[in-house]
This record gives sequence, structure tokens and C-alpha cells, in this order.
Amino acid sequence: MRRPEDRFIACLDFNGVALRQKLQCSRMISSMTGHASVTNGSISWEIQAINHRNLSIRVDLPPHSKTIDPLCRELLKQKIQRGSINAILRIDPSAEVNSPHLDEEALDRAISIYRQVQERLEDDGHDPIPIPSADSQFLVWLLKFPGVIQQTSQGYDQEYVDTILSTLSDTVEALNQERGREGAELKQRLLEAIAQIETLLQSITEQAGDQIQFIQEKLVQRLGQLEHQADEAAVAREVALMAQRADINEEIERLQIHMEEFCAVLDRAGSHGRRLEFLGQEMSREANTMSSKLRIPDCLNTGIEIKILVDQIREQVLNIE
Repeated sequence: MRRPEDRFIACLDFNGVALRQKLQCSRMISSMTGHASVTNGSISWEIQAINHRNLSIRVDLPPHSKTIDPLCRELLKQKIQRGSINAILRIDPSAEVNSPHLDEEALDRAISIYRQVQERLEDDGHDPIPIPSADSQFLVWLLKFPGVIQQTSQGYDQEYVDTILSTLSDTVEALNQERGREGAELKQRLLEAIAQIETLLQSITEQAGDQIQFIQEKLVQRLGQLEHQADEAAVAREVALMAQRADINEEIERLQIHMEEFCAVLDRAGSHGRRLEFLGQEMSREANTMSSKLRIPDCLNTGIEIKILVDQIREQVLNIE
């Protein structure tokens, strides 16, 4: 029957073959950060993405484009799983469909100003000036008065809306490609960290059998310092109890199980950032428990290195979609 540590070593690949196969995996995870912009004629989309616990979408549209906001949000939800997304649409004003209309309030202001000028002239002793007829230059002056003629957007036809949405789709694809490239780099760094932990765990496993002897020697040494003749049976019982408390086989097995699942999740398609965060948390728990049980100084230092690597892994997975 194999010891737990033998089974642990058997499931590792210290020659790096399994790791290289993982690194060459074609499926990619995605980062949550990225930037992309696409211009199509008069339409220009820009998307900025940063980390977020869930999916948060902000769509910045020109004043006359608010009606397409739900369509844009739905498209983004279909293509992005997590992250804080800020999508900005810019449209060349010359492409907007407008129609002029009369602003009656502005017209009343223009006539009022004209009459104020009349009254002022009369107060200064000038003859009253009647309002000119509609066929005079007065009508031209009214039309040119600021605000009398307003331009109101009539919205976009369906073809133009389709172009806006297709350009947004192209921008999201460009964003996801960039996030995928960054995700591939993250995946490589994470797998390299896992490989380092595997190597360090092998070192600890190889020395795990020496813990009982180390504990016994330390106990005998302390008793000797007290110049106390210890009962051998009592010492043996105490050593057995301390060895049981210092047993790290279960922590090593659980840590290995979490690492195997972590690597498997990295190879899955889709959004698995939260799953990786959970596994990182569990790996940290086992690494901390294992380190607290280590007694041999070299193993203690190795345990600290493992904890540092696990903390780095947990920090990096926060960037994964």
C-alpha cells in the first residue's frame, strides 16, 4: 500500500511534460481589462474595460441616439461576461438626419427686441418706426435671429442603426481579442506558478518523514536542558501526539486536488474567474495550514515560498473574466 506522500508524488509531473501540454492548449481564458476602437464611416465606437466583480455596462451615446441604448446593452451582454464596460459612440454631426422647425418663443423674443428698439427711438424724439411688412428684409432678420429656427433630429433609419450595431459588434470582437491575448499571458504565468508550487511540494514531501525524528530530538534536547530524567514511554507518547498534529499528508493531498482543478478550469472555455478565485482561496487555506504544521527549518522556508506563490496566484486571478 502506497503512502499518501507516494500517491502525491505520483500525480505530479516534475519533468514538466504536463505543464508544457497545458501551456500549448489552444483554448484561452480572457482578462477583464482591455481597450478597442473601430471606425466605420461616420460611426466610431470606443470600448474601455476594467476589472469588476460582476458585469457593469455604461453606454455613452450622442443626444439624438438614446433610443438605441437598450440594443447596445443587449449586444454587450451577449458577448461579455464580466468586467466594467464603458462603450462610447461618436457620430459625425453631418450624418445626423435633421429637420428645421420654428421656435415660437424665440420668435416672440425677436419681435419684443424690435419693439424695444422702437420705443427707445420714440423716447429719443424720433418718428415711430412701424413693423415692416412680411415681404421686407425684416423677415430675413427674424429668420436669422438666434434660436428662431431649430434643427430637430428625426433619428436614424434602420439601415443606419444596423450599421451602428454591427460596428459595435466589431469593436467588441476587437476588445475580446485583446482580452484573450492578455488572458493567455495570465494563464502562462499561473501555470508556471503552479509548477513551482509542485516542485516545492516535492521538496517538502521528501523531508516529511524526517519530522518525527526532528520532533523527538527537539523534545529530548529540551528535557536535557531541564536536567530531568524523562520516562521513555511518556516521551514516546508525546512524540506520537506531536507527530500526529504535525502530519501534513492531508493538506498536501487537498492542495494537490485544488491545483489539478485549477489547471483544468484554466483549460475550459467560458467565464470561470470566480471559480478560479474560489480555488485560489482554498489553496491558500491549505498552504497556511500546512505551513503551520511544519517544524523543520528548511521545510518552513519552503512553506513560506509556497504561500507567497499562492498569494500571487490569487492576485492574478482577480484579472480573469
